[in-house]
Amino acid sequence: SGSPTLIGAFGGTVEGLAVDGAYVYGSLPNAKTISRIALPSGPPSVLYSEANSPSGLAMVGANMYWVTAAGELRRAPASGLGPVTTVATVGSGARCLAVDATHANVGRNTLAPIARVTLSNAAIQNLASFDAASGIAIGSSGDLFFGHAVSDSLWTVPISGAAASEFVKLGAGRQVTDLERDGTTVWVASAGSGEILRVD
Repeated sequence: SGSPTLIGAFGGTVEGLAVDGAYVYGSLPNAKTISRIALPSGPPSVLYSEANSPSGLAMVGANMYWVTAAGELRRAPASGLGPVTTVATVGSGARCLAVDATHANVGRNTLAPIARVTLSNAAIQNLASFDAASGIAIGSSGDLFFGHAVSDSLWTVPISGAAASEFVKLGAGRQVTDLERDGTTVWVASAGSGEILRVD
């Protein structure tokens, strides 16, 4: 692990974070928008409005996925040109999201199972529970990384279901709202001003 570096701010709490080679994307539930910041730094711009308060956010290829306060799993082009499609409804408490080519993993804001959605047919499987997950990402080994809504730490959870362990403390009372893993880098969104941090 290494030191966090500030690269920009969305101007409000970010509850979903995704990264590609050119942008950092954020979902802002209070503003009800999906926005992005150009890398290496810059101001935010709005891509989509989401009436149901967007939360977790993830990128797969040219598409982005997010969950809403109503428990909907949505998909739309990362270009911001639409259309927006509802893939599945995962139920109340949906907060954070990690997606690969075949599945979406949805963490909840209470002690509840992670919902694993098969993208091809919207089938839902319940995995192990985690208390107040505020960010989820899939590591290179398939293990999951989590933020915790009431602490300033990142945690790892083996996909086998073994116990969680602390990965890194962010310090300065920073509450994790979402995270994304890109190679060996973990990108973290924190509460309040919407700080975006990187941990290498």
